[in-house]
Amino acid sequence: MAERPSGPLAMRHFRSEVVPVPPRPADAVLLRNIFVSVAPGARAAMQGAAYRPQLVPGEVIPSSVIAEVMAAPPGGPEPGSIVGGAGGWQEYSVVPTSEIWPLEPVGELSHHLGLLGRNGLTAYFGIREVAQLRAGETVVVLARPVAWDTSPGNSPGSPAPGWSASPAPPRRTRSSGSNWATPRR
Repeated sequence: MAERPSGPLAMRHFRSEVVPVPPRPADAVLLRNIFVSVAPGARAAMQGAAYRPQLVPGEVIPSSVIAEVMAAPPGGPEPGSIVGGAGGWQEYSVVPTSEIWPLEPVGELSHHLGLLGRNGLTAYFGIREVAQLRAGETVVVLARPVAWDTSPGNSPGSPAPGWSASPAPPRRTRSSGSNWATPRR
């Protein structure tokens, strides 16, 4: 991150640098990132403390990654194996072995950052354990079409859909964080 954003993101908030790969501590792995998540949590960390500490200009933006192990400690993952982990927006990441997990690729490798990864697990346990849905209940899962602007009800260029149990005609709503709602039929 080059500069802390205070509004919409622009190129000036980022910079690309060529730097040497840092040395690998004895309890860490060197990863070559294949896929890097561009998630709303990164924007949150750029603006302030979230589930990750607030970023300082000059720091690498943290991210979930799918990566190839290049080097590991004895007893760690084999070089060449594919893992998921907590890396950053960079070509190579050095991370503690405790922050990676083995992947058994199923389908497209990139899907392990979404449905088959932590996002999918979060959704699964959210529905099963938190919502505790019962037979006959309905759930609608919505995602904002523009993840970078996380202010409620604001999605430049395309509205975020909403859903209502009301028989009333669709109307604009800001209280739910949606730009429009449609009645349940």
